[in-house]
Amino acid sequence: MILYKLGTKSELYLHLVQLTKKQLGSHKANALHELPLDLRFKNAGDFDELALQLVQSWAEKSRELLKKRAKVLLGTLILTLSPISIDELADLLGYRSKERYRADYIKPLKNNHAPKMIC
Repeated sequence: MILYKLGTKSELYLHLVQLTKKQLGSHKANALHELPLDLRFKNAGDFDELALQLVQSWAEKSRELLKKRAKVLLGTLILTLSPISIDELADLLGYRSKERYRADYIKPLKNNHAPKMIC
């Protein structure tokens, strides 16, 4: 598998998860910019195309749910490039209930051995 640095494509990912550089902070924005990514995604220029490529195992009829879930999962992974509290995560991603966010996103990520960056 050949990897490249996300670089200027980081703007695409931020837009996909509906976050700004200001919300992310300079440290995480720099980490995102340097993040390695599989070359299969290098030419994705459309947000919907990128979301579907990132989680292509879902059925086509679940497209809207897929886009929302992919945005939240990707946003969670981007925001946890450095330690962050569950309260900050839930707030930045638009969840009023941190318990629901934890059950729907954090626990599945932990069960799949995602990096432990959440305080």
